[in-house]
Amino acid sequence: MMRNHLAQMLAGLVIICGPVAPAEKPPAKPLSIRVVPQDIQLWGAKSSQRLLVLAKYEDGLERDVTSFSKLTVSNERIARISAGSRLSALADGEFQLEAI
Repeated sequence: MMRNHLAQMLAGLVIICGPVAPAEKPPAKPLSIRVVPQDIQLWGAKSSQRLLVLAKYEDGLERDVTSFSKLTVSNERIARISAGSRLSALADGEFQLEAI
């Protein structure tokens, strides 16, 4: 009896959850993009900060497009971008960050 009840519960979960939809691509052309946080200050050669790229569209909504973006730094001796959009300091100095 317990086994049958468990099977019914699991069947109910499959029906409620349904199939998982693949990640949607953002609309083709954003009005603007911005990186969050906007003012980044890394203190020390091993400090890091995760970055988020937000795009604003004609419908007025901002969407997270980090996974569709490419982040680059102007001086890879000072900082680097690693997996998960993590910005890491390598040495003291200044650099520019670009999101495409």
